[in-house]
This record gives sequence, C-alpha cells and structure tokens, in this order.
Amino acid sequence: MSRPLKPIATNATGTSRVDDVVVDGAAAVEVAWRGCGGFDHHFDLLPDGCIDIVFERGALLVLVPALERRRARVEAQARIVGVRIRCGWGAAVLGRSLAGFAGHKRPLTAFWGTAALEFSQNLARLADDRERALALAGHVEARLQRRVRPPTSLLDFIQSVSADDHIVDRPVTSRALYDSCMRHVAVAPAALRRLMRFQAFLGQLPKAVEARAIRGRSSSPQR
Repeated sequence: MSRPLKPIATNATGTSRVDDVVVDGAAAVEVAWRGCGGFDHHFDLLPDGCIDIVFERGALLVLVPALERRRARVEAQARIVGVRIRCGWGAAVLGRSLAGFAGHKRPLTAFWGTAALEFSQNLARLADDRERALALAGHVEARLQRRVRPPTSLLDFIQSVSADDHIVDRPVTSRALYDSCMRHVAVAPAALRRLMRFQAFLGQLPKAVEARAIRGRSSSPQR
C-alpha cells in the first residue's frame, strides 16, 4: 500500500487519524492499524513497498504497493482497520504471485476465495476497531502457517536495502532477484530500493528537525 504522509489531520469539524496497533510475535504482519475519517478531505499516500489488507464497509480488500504518490479521498464517517504486511511477504500471505498487480486494489476473495467472505462476516460482528485489527492480524498469521516462506535471498536483499547496505550475503542473479521481487512485492528491485530508502529518509526527518531545533536553542544568546 502506501503510508499517509500525515497520519493526523484536523479542521474545524473533526479530526482524521490513523493509529498503529502493535502485534506481538508476528512473522508477516508488520503492524495493524485503525483509521477514522473525521471530516471529508483528501490526503497524500507515499509508497512503501508493502501490501495492506483492509476491512472497509464490511469487505476485505488487498492494496498492492504503488510506485508513486497518490491522493486518497476520505469521508467523514469512514472507519477502516487493516494490517500492513512486511515487505516481501505479500505472495506468501495471499497464496499467489503479485506480478502485474502494482498499485491495484482487489477484493481479498480474489486470493482467498470464500474464506475471505466468511472472515469478513466475523469481523463485522466485532464492535471495537482495535479488536477487529488484532483479529485480522491473527487470521493472517494463522493462514501463513500453511504457506511457504518468502525466498531467503529476497529477504536478505530487502534487509540490505533497509540498512542502506549494497551487500547481499547470499548470491543471487539479477534475473532471479527481479523475478522474486515481482512475484513477492510487485515492483522491480531498483524501484523497491528507491521506495525503501525514501521511507527511511522520511523516518529520519523528525529526528533531524528536533536536532536542528536543539542546536538553534543552544546557539541563541542568553538574556
């Protein structure tokens, strides 16, 4: 999917927010989340190389990574829960290749069949959004136990990119890496590297701003 540039937005009529819900001990789920619209508006989504499975208006949907910034419309009454799948684990969770699906939004039934419909009905019976998000994360992990793990070479590549390291421990041909990225992430290795390094840069911005503010205060003349 894509991460919201600003997870909290406020105007005179309400507050729109996306809150993380921590999932302990998960293999494929990076984080669960819940969001509320608050007011009618648009917000920016920045690509991150991860798929999201979301529960919205009684249906489960799969959001596959896009390659560019997107604008999304949010209605005031919107209430959405979801799970972000770790980069590289998409095909293992869904049970099929992601090649050709970049930027797509698909019903989960296209991957899980009637099992997705039955589970969406169970989620609809839960009243609390946090409980729904955790139930969705637990269901994803339970299904994963019956599926294969992503290739170690791909996970090594993703880890090396996350660490801003050009070295991949396990040898892999460029063609094999390309095929693996397309199948499990839906984007090519070079594009994935750009996405992840941009997200890493964004993650460092708050610290950089804080450090600059501290330097500014320390250099100010004492009165």
